[in-house]
Amino acid sequence: MQGKSRIRWLAVMAGSLLDQVLTLIIGGVALGAAPEAVDGRFFASSAGAVVGVLLALATVVGGGLAGLIAKEERFLHGFMVGGVGIVLLLLGSMGGSTVTVDMLVLQFIATGLAGVAGYSSRWAPVRQQK
Repeated sequence: MQGKSRIRWLAVMAGSLLDQVLTLIIGGVALGAAPEAVDGRFFASSAGAVVGVLLALATVVGGGLAGLIAKEERFLHGFMVGGVGIVLLLLGSMGGSTVTVDMLVLQFIATGLAGVAGYSSRWAPVRQQK
């Protein structure tokens, strides 16, 4: 007997899409501010560390959006946004792009924080009907 899936994939994909869009925007700005961060060396300078934190924050925002859309199992949905980011990072490495230890560590930390953001989305204010 097949049960109903607990994961709402639309919420995960919406959070992942927001994460990827924010990552592209931050990466574009980082080209001028911290060129070493584009190579994945986030902890080589203070500007690179700021870029790394902003990239992790993009995953956290995506996880929060996934939890907000899902309305149940919020931690799981936020965590899945980070999981999709890990899969995309590994697929990129198979495609020939360089993946550094800094990138992996940062993505794993962001995945846990995205789960927390998904969970904390349960306290988002509810609109009042007039």
